[in-house]
Amino acid sequence: SITDTKVSAVRDPWGMKTIFVGGRVYSLRQIEKEILLKKFNDPRIIFAVSCAAVSCPDRNRAIFHGDQIDTQLDEMIRSLFRNTKKGLQVYKKEKRIILSWILKADKHLFDKKKNTSLLDFVIRYAPPAHAKWIKRWRNNLKIEFFNHDWTVNDIAQADKRSR
Repeated sequence: SITDTKVSAVRDPWGMKTIFVGGRVYSLRQIEKEILLKKFNDPRIIFAVSCAAVSCPDRNRAIFHGDQIDTQLDEMIRSLFRNTKKGLQVYKKEKRIILSWILKADKHLFDKKKNTSLLDFVIRYAPPAHAKWIKRWRNNLKIEFFNHDWTVNDIAQADKRSR
């Protein structure tokens, strides 16, 4: 777990150059920010390479494949937004939504003007009833974000199975 490394003397496990590719050494941050996001300019990447913590999208056992990657990424994000504990909560009376912490952590990937692009992204992947409501109230919504839970997904899922 990256949190095991984080707890140790290492302050920035995402910045550690420990991944060897093509004779060069990279950090997790470099792979995500300087290679994948730069080359593909697709914010869906942050969901695919996000940590394996409970707050992150659930991991699929399938490997990402070039000819299926759009479908796989879209489904991963839709699945996250169906999860009311870490993806999306809608409070209609309060005109308030709570979104995945990932969208806050990488908010710079979306237009900063009134969260327009952020909401367009959410509308694209939210369950249809929520998407319609968000679209209707987008200019009057209060947007909040879930707190991040660093518990490792696999451990949390194993704990649920053992109960």
